[in-house]
Amino acid sequence: MINKLIFNRLFLLIATVLCVDTAAAWEVSGIVTDENKLPVTGALVTLKGAGFQTLTDLSGAFNFKGETAGVYLLNVNCLGCQPWDSLIDLNAQSKISLKVLLQTGHFEYPQIQIFDSKEQAMRNLPGAATLITPLQIKLVQPLQSNELMRKIPGLHAVDEEGLSLRPNIGIRGLDPDRSRYVMVLEDGVPVSLSPYGESEMYYSPSIDRMQQIEMLKGSSSIQYGPRTIGGVLNYRTADPPASTAGSVQLTAGEGGYASALVSVGTTKGNTGVLFNYLRKQTDDFGMLRLRLNDVNVKLRWMLSARQVLSLKLGVYDEQSNANYIGITQAMYDAGGNDFVRLAPEDQFHVRRYSASLTYNHVITDQLRLEALVFAYTTQRNWCRQDFTYNVLDTAGNLLPPPSDYSGQIWGDESISGGAIYMRNSTGNRNRTFDVAGTEIRLRYNVSGQLFDHSLLGGVRFIAEKAHEVRVNGKYPGALSGEISDEEFRPLQGYSGFISDQISVGEKWMFTPGIRMESMHFQREIIRGRYTVNGASQVRDTLIVNETSLQQWIPGAGLTWKPLKTVDVFAGAHLGFAPPRLKDAITSDGVDQQLDAEISWNYELGIRGVLLKKIQLDVTGFYLDFSNQVIPVSESSGIAGAGLINGGATKSVGVESSVQVQLDRLFQSKWGAIVWMNMTWCKANFASDRFQKGTESIVNLNGNVLPYAPEWTGNVLFSVVSPIGIRLNINMQYTGEQYTDVLNTETAPANGLKGKLPAYQIFDLGGSWESKKLGLELNCSVKNITDARYIYTRRPQGIRVGLPRMVFVGVKKSFGKR
Repeated sequence: MINKLIFNRLFLLIATVLCVDTAAAWEVSGIVTDENKLPVTGALVTLKGAGFQTLTDLSGAFNFKGETAGVYLLNVNCLGCQPWDSLIDLNAQSKISLKVLLQTGHFEYPQIQIFDSKEQAMRNLPGAATLITPLQIKLVQPLQSNELMRKIPGLHAVDEEGLSLRPNIGIRGLDPDRSRYVMVLEDGVPVSLSPYGESEMYYSPSIDRMQQIEMLKGSSSIQYGPRTIGGVLNYRTADPPASTAGSVQLTAGEGGYASALVSVGTTKGNTGVLFNYLRKQTDDFGMLRLRLNDVNVKLRWMLSARQVLSLKLGVYDEQSNANYIGITQAMYDAGGNDFVRLAPEDQFHVRRYSASLTYNHVITDQLRLEALVFAYTTQRNWCRQDFTYNVLDTAGNLLPPPSDYSGQIWGDESISGGAIYMRNSTGNRNRTFDVAGTEIRLRYNVSGQLFDHSLLGGVRFIAEKAHEVRVNGKYPGALSGEISDEEFRPLQGYSGFISDQISVGEKWMFTPGIRMESMHFQREIIRGRYTVNGASQVRDTLIVNETSLQQWIPGAGLTWKPLKTVDVFAGAHLGFAPPRLKDAITSDGVDQQLDAEISWNYELGIRGVLLKKIQLDVTGFYLDFSNQVIPVSESSGIAGAGLINGGATKSVGVESSVQVQLDRLFQSKWGAIVWMNMTWCKANFASDRFQKGTESIVNLNGNVLPYAPEWTGNVLFSVVSPIGIRLNINMQYTGEQYTDVLNTETAPANGLKGKLPAYQIFDLGGSWESKKLGLELNCSVKNITDARYIYTRRPQGIRVGLPRMVFVGVKKSFGKR
């Protein structure tokens, strides 16, 4: 039997030759809809042989007019849909009207993603997950990403400079310092300095250009890596629009704050492009002065109905006076010093270049290939002025300032540790990180008589190299001076994973999986500070050592659907985080023989939609560490280098999220929504571990982990009138928390430790939108009660929450995405 496709093509060729009539005139039009009978915008319609091609408009319509009669093949393609084609016989004066129904295909987006963009897709995940949609981002009106992070149950986001430029995210009681326990991605690509060797978040994707946020904390996170103890956080950016569209968004506020985001894109034929430029600046945002530029370009090629290629390029440049130094407890108690710029000459500069290429190929209806290649380089130079605290002797006499005292003093000298002496010296911590990697994934779906399988397997390779230099200057703001430390840290990491989603009927699903991590570290020290004959010296040297680490990471999840819209899930997996390279090999070249930091993570939860208006998620969790490693670093508020073995720790708790669409519940013409979450978490040391306290040796067993509040919560109420006026009220609650492992209650005069009282913040927002004009006006008031509170004592001193601040903005859009 002649293949149907070959027959159609042969018939098309013969008919085209025999039926050509140059005098003919014809018209072909149609409407393209999806399975839900909704119009499909931006579908690519091609009349092959006639040289006609177009995209469907907002109503899903297309139209061709021509003069050459013949038999042509009409083809319709769009991302996320199965291709559609039909032979069309066009004679003189033909007028043909078609209704094209596209079936859902296998993919929608060219970048790697944690889960589908639709909220219903989370129901197939064997563990806790959160999706923050574009509408929810719009409701929050965020100036910084932490405002959205606090909408994710189980997550504790600690501010540092006020704009989340260096995020500190803790999950389920884990230490939030530099987000070390979170795998942060943008469109599936790692964004930390170096994923294996130094995962600190000194750069954060700009929330202004994000389309949605995905958070995965369950057992299925084992397919990502290398760090999966806390979970996986993925920022998702928009794809190129189907037709020419864009927007200009301007925001201004107190403290000289101003931002501008320009976005424009289009699709012509099989090629789409999206360009974003963000400019953000402020003069006095708390203690922060900032100039930021962020440029991104995304290109997408539809190679065929089943193949998509995407290229993404980015340049990020940030210059600010960010620093580690905070005010003392004495300064906070005295008042009037909350936002004083203690080290005005400090300079922080981050420049990041990034590129990624993704390829999706639906090989068959059962088999899909995803490939990712990426590379980025991050240069992080930080000039910070040195300082020390005043000291009183036992008789209450003030000891003299240090010999390199600059003459600048902050605080109260009458209290030991209550004043800060600024030194006439500077430490430039200049670091460059180069990262390149590739990842290949295969998805295979197979149906059986008893079970359906969805297999996922992949391999990943990442190469990293860090170059670190410390330059000591002789005056505040000095960018040059003596090089006291210099080293290189190359690393190679290999990973392979496989999981199988086994469906038994329509109610049960079991998902086992396993990942293998293998990495090779090397540390090359070419200059350092050493003690020789009791004196500290800077010496050139060549210390090289290397070590390797391998780890198997298993996990499994079970899902049961008692009702059509309700899921019950349970899971267990091994959380994994490799030791930082600087910790694995000391500055003397000694291999510490450190094992990976691991935990057994368990969860049991329920999620679903009730009455079609109420979305509910409740998850209980338990994290069991045999030995939690605590870095000793300046960012964590501890001076020094190396590790503290925390011993066994345990985190147990419940996280919940509820979203109620009040307008649908009460059949109101006004739109109204309540979106809230709450987390209870007990995170403690769970074995004997002794540490020197102020007056004696203290057993830490039972102590609360630092920066792990027992209660956190967030409530957003939003109402919109029929004429487009919206009002939002948001409340954030953070419970009391300890800031050191000793659980110090009363803060010393320098304010570096001590219990943080609970606090709550209220924000107010309003907007008016006209879809007809493509115009949106908005206004927000942050901390409307002007509450004064301490949110952290890290890195080195008290940081006070921002006061009441007002911001206004305007957004003009054109075209239709």
